[in-house]
Amino acid sequence: MRGVSLRIRVAAVVALACIICAVVMGLLGLRITRARIVEAAGGASMDVVSLLAADLEAQGITPDRLTADPSLEPRASAMLAAALERLNKVGSVWTTAHILQPEGDRWRLLAIASTLDSEYRLHHPGDVFAIETEDPIQSLSTQHASAGWFSTDFNEFFGASAPLGGSSGIVTMVMHTDEASAYLQQILGMVARALSISIAVGLLLGWWCAGVILRPIEIVRDFAGSLGRREYASRVVERGAPEMRRLLHDMNQLAEDLAQRDARLLKRMARMAETRDPKETGAHVLRVSSVSMEIFEGWLARHPMTLQEAAFARETLESAAVLHDVGKVGVSDTVLKKPGKLDDAEYDAMKRHSILGAALLPGEDAYDRAAREVALRHHERWDGRGYPGMADIEAAHGDINQLLELPMPSGGLAGTSIPLFARIVSIADVFDALSSRRSYKEPWPEERVLQTIREEAGKAFDPELVEIFVERFDRVKAAWARHPDQARGA
Repeated sequence: MRGVSLRIRVAAVVALACIICAVVMGLLGLRITRARIVEAAGGASMDVVSLLAADLEAQGITPDRLTADPSLEPRASAMLAAALERLNKVGSVWTTAHILQPEGDRWRLLAIASTLDSEYRLHHPGDVFAIETEDPIQSLSTQHASAGWFSTDFNEFFGASAPLGGSSGIVTMVMHTDEASAYLQQILGMVARALSISIAVGLLLGWWCAGVILRPIEIVRDFAGSLGRREYASRVVERGAPEMRRLLHDMNQLAEDLAQRDARLLKRMARMAETRDPKETGAHVLRVSSVSMEIFEGWLARHPMTLQEAAFARETLESAAVLHDVGKVGVSDTVLKKPGKLDDAEYDAMKRHSILGAALLPGEDAYDRAAREVALRHHERWDGRGYPGMADIEAAHGDINQLLELPMPSGGLAGTSIPLFARIVSIADVFDALSSRRSYKEPWPEERVLQTIREEAGKAFDPELVEIFVERFDRVKAAWARHPDQARGA
């Protein structure tokens, strides 16, 4: 069963157990039912045939008289036929009645009445034949009444016999096998239907039981997969037995600890890059991340996602925005710390922080891919005049020296070919740069910042995102103010 899910295997085992139990119980029930039917029918049959024997004797019809006077046979057969008709009117299924006389271990047929077609009526008055019984204890006897299954050379019957005329013979009334088995066949049909229902119930019960049994395993497996993808926002509902609740609580705590550890690591990486650039402060990346989140919430209101997708996107953007300038760790101090305007060569070197940042984030999970895209593309422009465009960073194979010398295309990506998160961070980055104090400038007034960003809609920035930024400007300002520079907060 390699390749078949564990749940299907468990469900199959439970269902098979239910089916086997149902089959065994059904067969046992059928056997018991058959025995009870034979027992009940046997008792009734002996009562019926005993009454018939009494009627025949009252009319002077006995085996001895039939042997002595064969002309009595039509009268005896007529009485047997009348008894069959009378009994069958009340719902019985008697098919044949005989008067028999023993001859050694065989029996001579003296009179017969039958409701069967001619193909079943193989015996005629005067015939001698053996009769075998299923139960030797209940064998035909001229001494006492008996009932059960018995057969002749030609047919099998169920019926009863009673002494007739003392010990000279017997009278029998029987049902042909087809008729006698009809009721048992009905019971068998009911058992078959019950088995079918049992099989269906077994399959459903097996699937449900497998789900109950394997649910804790599936929860742990899915949760481990989420942690492997660094989806630390995932949480499980703490329910079930006390031991299970403790396990789920520990899993949630692990996710929280990993999320905090990653957040601390990201902040350290980002601050390591920021502290190398005296033009910016350590709070810069936190402000860019917070502002990016506000812009994304506005975008999300226009482009709905599922709750799970939205939560994952928020986590991804928040961490990616923090790392947008991580590539500055590879830029020369002479460029980063130059107090004046950069010349063309220095500006070209500064632009390489985008490809250096992408090279520092080589992972393939969703977080690393998003962070790599933001680091690489947050200086792209909507009109295609940004950087680094289609720079072939793969050719450098992560070598820092090769990346620093990598030819830069004259144009960048444009429009929606720029990843959404990079377009968002681009606006947040410029907003913070314009709104913050730097060694070379004072913060711009709010109106001037807003006017500049509006003017860059369709040029540097995605027009829709600029519209969202303006609409949510009060929220943007509040998010930006949560992370003041130390000097400003002192």
